[in-house]
Amino acid sequence: MDEENKVSKTERELWSALDRAVFGRNSPDLLKGTIEAMKSQLDRERSSLGRYLESLRRQLELSPEEMALRIGVKLSVWKDWESDFGTPSREEMESLLRTMRWEGRYFERILWKLWDDAKRFRLKRLTTFRSEFLAARGVSSEAGIAWQSVGPEIQKKIVAWGHAHGHAFPVHLTEFLASLETDEEKEAWIEDVLGSIP
Repeated sequence: MDEENKVSKTERELWSALDRAVFGRNSPDLLKGTIEAMKSQLDRERSSLGRYLESLRRQLELSPEEMALRIGVKLSVWKDWESDFGTPSREEMESLLRTMRWEGRYFERILWKLWDDAKRFRLKRLTTFRSEFLAARGVSSEAGIAWQSVGPEIQKKIVAWGHAHGHAFPVHLTEFLASLETDEEKEAWIEDVLGSIP
């Protein structure tokens, strides 16, 4: 038996033992699939500030209305945060952490990192907007939705970048975004926009 098969057999035995110990079954593939699905869900929840805030709210078994009331913001503001259409200010984040007693907990670090990455996340999401996908979902003004999704601060940066590079944004934004074909092109544009002066 070669070394690769030994590792595979050992790994399979480990998954099997874990499945028996935790669930009383002997189905290592089912356990591995369940764990991989859980990891995928966790990765998705931690992919943006809004998704993470939503997951924390759900863990607390609070509705969006209850969460907004508890932290003292309008429901529309909370919904914007959860949908990544808005980002709390530093003061709002600090207040949120204090009010929810999340200060000093392990997820405070995650929240601040996601908060730092919020602009990048929204710009990256913006590069995935395609008029044909939105039209198929019955959205009449894809450019307007794309534009609103990034918020006023990033809009200023996009306009500044466009002005410096001869583009009329937001008018021709969806056409420009469609011209960004590779992940490298998208990342380069995001870096440029975030570095532009509003």
